[in-house]
Amino acid sequence: MKSPILSTQGLCLSVGKASRILCEDLNFSLHSGELVALLGRNGSGKTTLLKALAGIRTPESGRVSFNGESVGEISARRRAHLLALTLSSRQGDGVLSGEEFVALGRWPHTPWHGSLSDADRDLIQRALEITGTPSLASLSMSQLSDGERQKLGLARALAQETPILLLDEPLSHLDAPSRLYEIALLRRLASEENKAILFSCHDLDLAFHSADRLLVLLPGGAWFYGTPVEVASHTVCRETLGLAAAPWFRYGN
Repeated sequence: MKSPILSTQGLCLSVGKASRILCEDLNFSLHSGELVALLGRNGSGKTTLLKALAGIRTPESGRVSFNGESVGEISARRRAHLLALTLSSRQGDGVLSGEEFVALGRWPHTPWHGSLSDADRDLIQRALEITGTPSLASLSMSQLSDGERQKLGLARALAQETPILLLDEPLSHLDAPSRLYEIALLRRLASEENKAILFSCHDLDLAFHSADRLLVLLPGGAWFYGTPVEVASHTVCRETLGLAAAPWFRYGN
């Protein structure tokens, strides 16, 4: 297998004054063309881990690497050429239109004065079309629902044109048809455009049936990384994800 585009070595993350351990000695790798779901209970540290992978949260110990280079040695602007991070918190309040919000994804590629070229505008339009959001382009972000903002967050990440996408609950706030469309889009971006995608998710059915591998954050800082079949047959993963209480849930043979 090719070398990973993103990896961690002995990563440890904690939170709070009592330093509650979120993950410990995490050794994880993400490859181009791969769709990986990040799973865990509320408060397990999924958002914190995504921030650490993006280089905006300093781990207690360990290392995050892009193509073997430590994230600490890469400038913020260079990182913005490598990865796009979307967070589940409410974004885009104020006077920005949907199109202007998506255009923020072009910031790493524009000159200091921030003017957009025709090529930039083409990429923004493509991102809107891919995510099914052209009708939101002229609307104020303050007018949009949380689900519509969520779709534009992905459009902004696509406009950023990076090989890595780190997505914090991109399926939240979406209705069922939109969730199906979004997960199919992520699958297509990985397989056809060779993007490396890690997304956190609470929709276990979609995660198990769409992702190549699953990274599960377990209690006490433990973790498990494997294929959907491996996770579905792992006792602690089943208990943590609530699958033990759902005997109807099956994956694989």
